[in-house]
Amino acid sequence: MPIEIKELHVRIQVNDDQSNKDKKPEQSMDELMDTCMDEVFTIMNDKKER
Repeated sequence: MPIEIKELHVRIQVNDDQSNKDKKPEQSMDELMDTCMDEVFTIMNDKKER
């Protein structure tokens, strides 16, 4: 029997890395968003394959 998910809670924790001080905040935010989007799409594709 299939399971339907009606509500999904996502909790993340972001640690401020001291090595990113030389980068602009926009660059580090863009990198973070790219990483998050890649992870989300990977998870969605894995779920779709099941």
